[in-house]
Amino acid sequence: MSKPTIAAIDLGTMTVRVGLYRPHDRGLMLTGFSVAEMPPDTGDETARTGAIIAALRTALSGVDRSSLRLSYAISGQTVFTRFVKLPPSPPDQVAQMVRFEAQQNVPFPMADVVWDYQLMRQSSESDMEAIIVAIKADILDRLNAAVVSVACLPQRVDVAPLALFNSVRFNYADWRDSLLVLDIGAKSTNLIFIEEGKAFVRGVLIAGNQITQALAKDMNLTLEQAEVLKRLKGFVGLGGAYEDPADDEAARASKVIRGTMTRLHSEITRSINFYKGQQGGGDPARVLLTGGSSVLPYMDLFFQDKLGIPVAMFNPF
Repeated sequence: MSKPTIAAIDLGTMTVRVGLYRPHDRGLMLTGFSVAEMPPDTGDETARTGAIIAALRTALSGVDRSSLRLSYAISGQTVFTRFVKLPPSPPDQVAQMVRFEAQQNVPFPMADVVWDYQLMRQSSESDMEAIIVAIKADILDRLNAAVVSVACLPQRVDVAPLALFNSVRFNYADWRDSLLVLDIGAKSTNLIFIEEGKAFVRGVLIAGNQITQALAKDMNLTLEQAEVLKRLKGFVGLGGAYEDPADDEAARASKVIRGTMTRLHSEITRSINFYKGQQGGGDPARVLLTGGSSVLPYMDLFFQDKLGIPVAMFNPF
């Protein structure tokens, strides 16, 4: 009997990414990877569902979907995430305590959401920490219906920032100092703080779309023209004594992009201070960049200069 194909799907804001794997003696072997783009999210739920279905069909084109073992991750913006501290308690009372915290924190009636939790730290002598995630049931039903219409019933649904947390912990298992992962997507940037026995996630609404909007406004372009310019000529301006490129359009765009990333840097600084002050975390010793907008040239050098710590691209392998 042939080994089943495992599909891991990332339902992003403007892209659907699919990784295909097969079981191997040493774990899993990547056998395929594809990306399909979607139009900007206008808030129309019917149009959004149709865009996801079309992108999934493109990304899974040529794949035998009859025997897939499928899991998918959804954007952190769609999911309510909260880290809560719990007092030391007997194991048989933890679930009840977490449910109470969920009822106090989730901003929707519990009957209208699908929710779960994971204990991050557990000790009989000190406070415990749990992460609670909740999504409105109707949103999850629509996403599941879209996935099932193209492939099959998923075995697992995850939240993208937490799936990324797991991937970083697996791939950088020997790293002991504090890590900050910057997942710079289209609509938002997720900041994922990782320390031994600790985790914290925060979202910031400054990312690729804000760069496109700034370019369109500054250079009198349509959003479509600004997006093309960003992809073809965009890079993060280095500032200071660095010489501008000969291409005037690229030079102007680089300054606009740098301005937007400077705003993001301010939010990152605030988030680091919040993490240290409210979560008892430490200063990040290293930054890992990931996400579709992180690939703009010189993004790593910009944040390395601004934050004063080593910055590298996240390597999922």
